[in-house]
Amino acid sequence: MKMHKRISQRIKRWIQRRVGWDNPEFDSTDWAHPAWWRGSLHGLHGAIRLVENIVTGKKTGIGAMYEDADKLRQMVLGLKRKASYQVIKRIDTKV
Repeated sequence: MKMHKRISQRIKRWIQRRVGWDNPEFDSTDWAHPAWWRGSLHGLHGAIRLVENIVTGKKTGIGAMYEDADKLRQMVLGLKRKASYQVIKRIDTKV
């Protein structure tokens, strides 16, 4: 197993020297530049924060955003409204 890992690392270094370190063809692969992975992770954390802020009530859904982020925000707000409606509906049927 260790030998396989060493060979894999050597191949990776050889490819990086041969074709360049930041090659877009390697994005989302084991050969991707570390910055690509950090950017991907940062985007995921941003989406989680967006959902969390709406669910907890910290954000109301007002303000400018990128189109995709706004779509996510609107979907979460819609789900929150539906969930609130279901809670109110249950309370009304119990009374």
